[in-house]
Amino acid sequence: MVFYYAKAHGTDPGFYGWAVVLEYRKPPDDHKKLYFRPVAPTNHLKMHPRWNYEAHSLANEVRGAVAQGTLWRVSDELWKRVRRGITTWIGGATEIPHIATSAGD
Repeated sequence: MVFYYAKAHGTDPGFYGWAVVLEYRKPPDDHKKLYFRPVAPTNHLKMHPRWNYEAHSLANEVRGAVAQGTLWRVSDELWKRVRRGITTWIGGATEIPHIATSAGD
């Protein structure tokens, strides 16, 4: 499971988290429950969300016509692309450039 925040109402969109699904239940009353545990690299993604053209395009592909939904089933092919993109992002694409301060750093 991954967590994605859209740019629509936020200033820092992107992929923010990675989790392992522990259990999915559909009780008799039809109220579905999803239990999950956030895992690495979630803490890194919270500080440096994966956001670039590729991430945006992939998120749109996953969301399809229902851009404001909350949970989507993802094909094996798309899931591999999400995983590969996050791995690449964590592997060094999140370098933050040094910004000079008024003290002349």
